[in-house]
Amino acid sequence: IALALDLYFRGLSVRKVSEHFQQVYNLHISHMTVYRWIRDYSNLAAKWMDSQNTTTGKTWHIDETVMKVDGGHRYLWNVMDSESRYLLATHVSNNRNLQNTRKPIQKAKKATSDRPSKVLTDKMRTYPKAIVKELGSRGVQGNRGFWTPHQQVESIRAPESNNRIERFHGTEKERTKVMRGFDREYGCASLMEGFRVHYNLVKSHQALGCTPSEATGKINLNGFRWLEIISKITKK
Repeated sequence: IALALDLYFRGLSVRKVSEHFQQVYNLHISHMTVYRWIRDYSNLAAKWMDSQNTTTGKTWHIDETVMKVDGGHRYLWNVMDSESRYLLATHVSNNRNLQNTRKPIQKAKKATSDRPSKVLTDKMRTYPKAIVKELGSRGVQGNRGFWTPHQQVESIRAPESNNRIERFHGTEKERTKVMRGFDREYGCASLMEGFRVHYNLVKSHQALGCTPSEATGKINLNGFRWLEIISKITKK
C-alpha cells in the first residue's frame, strides 16, 4: 500500500501502478483497489499529519486555482507557510463565496496553533472579510475595529508577492494534468490531501534541501517515508 501511494504521487496513474505490481511482483491488484488505497490512506495520513501541530513562521500565503473535476471546474485552495513552505491546508469547492474562502483558513488553524502576523493573497474580494473573521482580532485600527493580518499583493513584481504558492500550484497542476481530471469531488479532495502529505513529509524541497516538515523541525521521517507514515496511522 505504501508503495502504491509513493508511485502514484510521484507521477504514475492508478492503472500504471497496478501494472507495476503485476510485472515486478506478480501481484494481481486491480486499479480500483489501488485507487481506494490511495483515497482512504490519503485521508488518514492527512488527519495524522495535522494532529502533530506543526510550527509556522509569521507569513502565510493563500491562493486558489482552477482544476477539472467530473467534466466541470472546481476551485482548489491552498494555504502555505512562507518560511518552511509547509502546506497547511487544501480545500476543493465549486465556487469562491465567503464560506469556501474561510474553509481552507479554518483547516490551516487546525494544523497549527501558530497564527500569522501577515497573510498574502491576490485581490479576490472575499479574502479581506474571510481573513478578518478567521485571523483578525479587535483593535484600534483595521476593518470595522478589527486588526487583520491580511495584505493584498499588488503584482508579482511587488516587494512581497505570492510567488511561492503560485509556483507550488504549477507543481500541483503538473501532477493533476497526468490524472486527466478527476471523476468525483470527494475523490479529488482525498487525492489532493494525499498530495499535501507527499509534498510536506515525503518529497525533498529543492530550495530547502529537506522536506517542509523537516524545515519546521516537527516531523522527521527516515527510510521509506510512506511506509513510516502508514505504520504510524495504522498503529494508532
